[in-house]
Amino acid sequence: VDAFVVIACPESDIFDSNDYFKPLLTPFEVELAFNSAREFSINYCLDFRQILPGGENYVEFVSSEKPDISLISNEIINSEQQTLLTDKMNALSCKEDGTVAIGKSGANFLVNRSWQGLEQRIGEDDVKVAEKGRCGLPVGYDSEPPLH
Repeated sequence: VDAFVVIACPESDIFDSNDYFKPLLTPFEVELAFNSAREFSINYCLDFRQILPGGENYVEFVSSEKPDISLISNEIINSEQQTLLTDKMNALSCKEDGTVAIGKSGANFLVNRSWQGLEQRIGEDDVKVAEKGRCGLPVGYDSEPPLH
């Protein structure tokens, strides 16, 4: 994570990004960074709805034809070469000793990992009555003998 985007009520308090370990950005600032058609002006927009299609400050996104530098291969690429970059990510590499390596993107790893997070198993497990748990602090629960 390089930055956090704060989507909040436009009338909320102004936040101090010094309190966080990564910068806090508004949607307007993110659009300034990624949409080359948007120019910075005095009309700083805090209401994210105004920069959406149909909003008062909406600016059509213009795709850039300028070359870009790939952070993966450190090569200069343009929009026509983007498909070539995707093909390189799925490249197959064979070594003389018979080992095979397949280059995959990080997103592919996240989708195919065995643990996906908490899953809802509604109706699959029996409902149980809540039981009373431990009381006290982890340093010494009430049910444990004192350490003195």
